[in-house]
Amino acid sequence: MKPFAIRLLGGAILLLVAACSNVTVKKPAGDAIPELKKDLWTGTWQGPENFRGVSRIKDAKAGIIELKSLEKDENGREEEPLLLAVRELGNRQVITALDTKKPGEPGPFFRAVVTDEFAAFFPVREDLIRKAVRDKSISGREIRKNQAGGNDENKAVEIDQFGRAEASKLLPAGTDDTALCFEADPAYVLIREKPQP
Repeated sequence: MKPFAIRLLGGAILLLVAACSNVTVKKPAGDAIPELKKDLWTGTWQGPENFRGVSRIKDAKAGIIELKSLEKDENGREEEPLLLAVRELGNRQVITALDTKKPGEPGPFFRAVVTDEFAAFFPVREDLIRKAVRDKSISGREIRKNQAGGNDENKAVEIDQFGRAEASKLLPAGTDDTALCFEADPAYVLIREKPQP
């Protein structure tokens, strides 16, 4: 699979750069807005590439989290924050990156595991989504990313929505764990900074 890189925080920060997914969704993935617990979704984080940032609940009723780098861009300005829509998908949580400059644009989505120690983000299984779109069991389309070649690596997959109904079409019979729709290895892990005693 070809890495899917998305600039989420501006400057040189590439969040979720290792995510092996070319899949985006038109509206936030998941079915319901969960209760966002401040102690989990608010904090200071460290990650790869010397990333250091803060998260906060921007709109609890809408399930929106803001993630912002503490670094300045090359011109000394604060970088634009990233908005993440948090939703429940069965007994799991998923996040969808929202485009603040073009609201309504499709964004990548990930299964999120957030604890008092870390946050891990798992990309959706592109092979399952691509097959479901081709079989027309999930509403979506393949989009050529560039003119070169017609193989899967040159095609992104855009789906209309991804909730429990869509996830159930990807799961083996008799299985209802939506985590199986996502890669087993996280694409990105952030470590929560603990206050100094």
